[in-house]
Amino acid sequence: MQIGLYRTRRFKKASPAATHCTREAFFVSDFDPIIPVPKAAKLLGMTRGNAWKWVRKGLLPAPIKLTARRCGWRQSTLEQFIAEREKAAA
Repeated sequence: MQIGLYRTRRFKKASPAATHCTREAFFVSDFDPIIPVPKAAKLLGMTRGNAWKWVRKGLLPAPIKLTARRCGWRQSTLEQFIAEREKAAA
């Protein structure tokens, strides 16, 4: 497996010597970012309004709610959606 970026973690302990940073390697394959609605719509070649229409009609899976005003799709979900659309078009 290919090792990707490093993630830094601080230990919360009483001793000042224990407050150093350690590095933990994680694999790039584990990383599945959440794509916000504006970027996802651009990736799909449509407007944000059309993306929401497709969600209401059931053509596009529902996004993940992040905060009260932010939501998005996992990158793997969008890639799977695009692959299914390409397969249906062929």
